[in-house]
Amino acid sequence: MQALLTTLVCGLVVLTTLWIKTRLKNIPPGPPRLPILGNLHQFPSGSVISTFDKWHKKYGPIVGLSLGSQTLILLGNMEVAKELFGKRGRIYSSRPRMVMGNENLTQNKHTALLPYGPKWKIHNRIHNSILAAGKTQHYTELIEGESIRVLHHLMHTSEYNRCYTRFTSSIIFSLVYGKQLQGDEPEFHEMLQIAENFVAAIAGGTWLVDIFPFINRLPSFLNPWKRMGNRFHDRAMRLFESNATHAMGTKAWNFTKHVHAAEDTSGLTDREVLYMIGVLFEAGNDSTSTVLRFCTMAAILFPDAVKLAQAELDAVVGPSRLPSVDDLPQMPYVSAFINEVLRWRPITPGGVVHASSEDDIFMGYKIPRGSVLMFNHWSAHLDEKTYDDPLSFRPERWLENDNLPLHAFGYGRRVCPGQYVARKTLDVMIPRLLWAFDFEAGYENGVRAKIDPYNLQELGALLRPVPFPAIFKPRDEARRALIDKSFANRDANLDGILNRIETAISRGSEVK
Repeated sequence: MQALLTTLVCGLVVLTTLWIKTRLKNIPPGPPRLPILGNLHQFPSGSVISTFDKWHKKYGPIVGLSLGSQTLILLGNMEVAKELFGKRGRIYSSRPRMVMGNENLTQNKHTALLPYGPKWKIHNRIHNSILAAGKTQHYTELIEGESIRVLHHLMHTSEYNRCYTRFTSSIIFSLVYGKQLQGDEPEFHEMLQIAENFVAAIAGGTWLVDIFPFINRLPSFLNPWKRMGNRFHDRAMRLFESNATHAMGTKAWNFTKHVHAAEDTSGLTDREVLYMIGVLFEAGNDSTSTVLRFCTMAAILFPDAVKLAQAELDAVVGPSRLPSVDDLPQMPYVSAFINEVLRWRPITPGGVVHASSEDDIFMGYKIPRGSVLMFNHWSAHLDEKTYDDPLSFRPERWLENDNLPLHAFGYGRRVCPGQYVARKTLDVMIPRLLWAFDFEAGYENGVRAKIDPYNLQELGALLRPVPFPAIFKPRDEARRALIDKSFANRDANLDGILNRIETAISRGSEVK
């Protein structure tokens, strides 16, 4: 009996090895693989961006890897991403099977992880009813009001990370659930924890169960991944249900009310609708606040760029009013500064992975059906063939060449649906920060901190700067007084703001 079992195991290993070898024949070049394991032993457990960047420099813009039975293709410049995710989007717009993230933690309810198909299209249509470019123009009043709170708080606190997180969270929470956030609410901290857990779950190569999906069939007492997923999912559902109950009971418009009253949700269960609404917070919170952290880092490290931006702001806006998004067309350097922040430190270096729905040939290489494709934002946005002197922070590059690509929010059909709200938020906040403050490194143990632009944290799928102390100095007393006055006179009536948003959206629909 033991001999038979040994023979069967050996036969299974041989067949699996042959199947993997056949599947990997003619895939793009990459580091040498081991039998069965492939490149698992080389997959980085620390810095993903530096390892992937080395592989692209050695093997080219498209790198082929094997993680067990899974084929992973890394895309390292804009041209290959444009071709595969853009021109061949029909083939490369789905998602791979994500056992931990999609099946265990979110139980096939998270929009970003759904395969390309009918259910994803329902989610995407409903999300676009609030997130499309034409809708976000109506959110300026809300975003500007929240930005004034940031400016005021930064004059009185050194906790800029908390200010940025509350700012971006409150914008999304106000739109989705009709409630502003102060930053100390239990639901605020709970939502942040859920968002952080999700970002960790979708990082490639993190979970053994994603590499060997069959182990997810193990019974519960042997399956810690499924137990963890069930706890996470139940926790998220309780919070989403509580938030939705609050939203439905408010007096003013919000996205939760809009979905229930005006959108066709047939094909989705009630719990799926709650989840589809709830994940908007995850998409909009951590990403935009992290961009603002990198903006602060850049403002400290590159004071000459800040001075040029401030000179333009002073010429167009002056010291007696706050800048608005309407000023941006007259401020090309400030707009370039925002673009350069997004390019210089891409916050999702690997994005959310795509999957191929059929066999394909690209650059003479085979990309098997079911391959996982990762757009390496770090290598692509720091590619010297696309950007001159890419490691430098140079807003001028966007004025010298207005055809430079920027895909900080992804590429193709699966581009981030919240990109327009995120960009609107940055277009409001970054000019106001530059208008209001001079930036300096803060102190650690009485010594001026030295800020290293490569001292970064890879937290799952998100890239953040390691926390550093910063000082925000009002540029003059007139600006300080104007910020105080604007804060005291701001419209704190969220219901009124949301009802004006509803009216504007309704009028836009009528025009169409």
